[in-house]
Amino acid sequence: MAPTAKSTTGRTPASSATEPTQGDLQEELLVAQAEIEMLRAQLRLAGQTPQDPSQGSPELVTVLEALAQRLDGSSGASRPQRSAKVIDPPILTNGTDPTFDHWKLQIQDKLEVNSDHFSSIRARMVYVFSRTGGDAQSHLSPRYSSEASDPFQSDEEMVAHLASIYEDPYKVQNARHSYKSLMMKPSETFTDFRTRFLHLAGQARIPDEDLAPDLFDKLTLELQRAVLPMYPDIQTAKELMQRCQALDQGLQRIKARVDRNKTRDQTPRPATTTNSPVTDRKPPTNSQTDLQATRENTPARPPLGLRPSYNNPKKQQLSDQGACFSCGQKGHIARDCLTATVKTADVSLIQDELVEDQGKDKP
Repeated sequence: MAPTAKSTTGRTPASSATEPTQGDLQEELLVAQAEIEMLRAQLRLAGQTPQDPSQGSPELVTVLEALAQRLDGSSGASRPQRSAKVIDPPILTNGTDPTFDHWKLQIQDKLEVNSDHFSSIRARMVYVFSRTGGDAQSHLSPRYSSEASDPFQSDEEMVAHLASIYEDPYKVQNARHSYKSLMMKPSETFTDFRTRFLHLAGQARIPDEDLAPDLFDKLTLELQRAVLPMYPDIQTAKELMQRCQALDQGLQRIKARVDRNKTRDQTPRPATTTNSPVTDRKPPTNSQTDLQATRENTPARPPLGLRPSYNNPKKQQLSDQGACFSCGQKGHIARDCLTATVKTADVSLIQDELVEDQGKDKP
């Protein structure tokens, strides 16, 4: 009895529409292995053993052993397993974010690693088209349809068509120009500079033997002085980068310490208090002296005959005496009074006096 044949998809055909279960496949495998053992026993009885194939038909023995190895190798897996799914690349829109170079690498990796996820070339083309949008998809649309006059035949043609639009034909030339003018900035760490250096060196296709001397020439003067004593013994660009990385870390720590010391020295210190007497205080003012000086500078009141008349007897009496309407003292008027406050003054008297003085100022 021959073992049950398998289809090209790796699944055992079933008489019904129901797919065979794992237990059914294992049972069929055990039956096939038992039949192979029976055939082996019959061959040994007939003298046709694998160790002595000259006494019988060697082809039968060879086929039998190959069939046994095939069944033993497939006993652990009844059906093939698909590859782990690679993350989908971002949508390509205008070649800026993401850039076409990055998108191209990701789409190629996806189609290569997960090739078992796509059953046909058309499926691969559909996937590439689905990972585009905006202007990028507009570039593919005229040739994507099967009804186009010159339709795409594969996903490689679609990617190549986008490359003809978004890839810079002078990419290497421009990269070499940027690589030539590249210099490490004084405020830049060597880690950041190394990233820019290697990126431009790869785009400009700089030979490996030129990387070490070019890297040394593009370092800051401070870092060049630090690496110069050991530079003659360095053989490769990788070794030079390792030395520069270690030296740059040390220089950064020294610079940070110097900056801290400068900040500490420039910080103003609080003034210390002493018990010495204060000599810059202003002498206290004498209110009585100021009042006397104000009264002496006050112009004299007009004679009694020329004094104005008031309806208020109290006001008329103070006016005749040449006294202040506020405090009742002679020698000054209410607006120049310094001894009385507005609360104790007769507000009406003060207002009348101000009106009187304003009338005198008019021509």
